[in-house]
Amino acid sequence: NPNSLSSNYVNKVLIRPGQHNEYQVFAGTGNGLNIIDPKTGIIDRYRTGDNPSLAGNDIIDIVLDHSGIIWLATDGGLSSFNPESRSFRKYPVPNQLPEYSPIFTVFEDSDGRIWLSSGDELMYYQPIEDTFTVIPDSLFQSNGANNPVAITAITEDNFGRLWIGTEFGLYYYNANQGTMDVMSEHPESINIPTLLKVSNLLVDRFNMLWAGTFSNGCTTIDLNPRIVDHYGISSDQSTE
Repeated sequence: NPNSLSSNYVNKVLIRPGQHNEYQVFAGTGNGLNIIDPKTGIIDRYRTGDNPSLAGNDIIDIVLDHSGIIWLATDGGLSSFNPESRSFRKYPVPNQLPEYSPIFTVFEDSDGRIWLSSGDELMYYQPIEDTFTVIPDSLFQSNGANNPVAITAITEDNFGRLWIGTEFGLYYYNANQGTMDVMSEHPESINIPTLLKVSNLLVDRFNMLWAGTFSNGCTTIDLNPRIVDHYGISSDQSTE
């Protein structure tokens, strides 16, 4: 059926703007990449069997970069997709990682670097140089992480700092200086719940960082004066 998804399990949805108010919807599913044309309702489905340069069928995260390339984080690694040529490219993982390492998060920063997470590994790909750089684990460990931290989200603020959400806290990384800090060490963090388990991150146009969590509601940080606030359910509300 040309009008059906390849899976009802959808991890990520991305809108690619087109001309004349038209657009495409990219749906990363548990069984391949689906591209939906809302005007016709036709869905193009891409899976590894027909596209060997697609690293994996479980499309976990998707991002559109400044040049129009689609980056795909999959259970089998990193791939990119050129919407104009409808072609994929698969990228070999850095030597420090197992051959078929899943990629859970993908993000493009303001310098065009493609940031990735693979479990507790943080790295970036530089398209111009066609190289990967892995961030040393010691940067997390020097900020109180006794065990490997599972990286769940990546974003960038208007000052060029990279924010990294993990299951054991919120970190920010200065890529130019190569320094890592954990948010909980700052006095402004008094309103951040203990062991903030970050599920996703967003910086809005007012340079406000929004951190969704797995069990502690939503925390916001005004990155200009560094003011922290927290949103959660009241004690008399059900958690269901």
